Amino acid sequence: MHANKYYFGAAKYAPWLLQGVMNVVGKKVSDKPLPRWLSQLPQVDHQLMKNPSIVKYFTTITTSEACLLTAKGVVQEARLYFADAGYDLSRILQPVHYWWGSVDNVVIQSHPKAVEENVPNAVMHYKKNEGHLSIYVNWMKEVVQTIAKE
Repeated sequence: MHANKYYFGAAKYAPWLLQGVMNVVGKKVSDKPLPRWLSQLPQVDHQLMKNPSIVKYFTTITTSEACLLTAKGVVQEARLYFADAGYDLSRILQPVHYWWGSVDNVVIQSHPKAVEENVPNAVMHYKKNEGHLSIYVNWMKEVVQTIAKE
């Protein structure tokens, strides 16, 4: 995905630049999605992002909230993708529920597979034809109900 390449590339090689950009971007709640050529979202997510209220919702709960005071934490988190996590998944003993959409191209399939193969009490919720964003919209009720039961 082009947008992610730019975002994470800046986090790794020019964190000061990413922080400056995110400090500006984070202050603006948008109702306009990134163009599909830039976001490269799967069709199911792209369809969602045609709805201005959905775009505004995701902008508010992600970028705006993360950059509420400053983008320093956002940049720090993005840089963590290039470092050793410092823990072994097999040592996580409590149940871990993981929802993943089969057409998600933001979180690639190796991530849920690593959880499934390495976390002893992993409970996987694979959702066919769901993307990175659609899974939040279409399955959040199930997520909340599942967590409430635990």
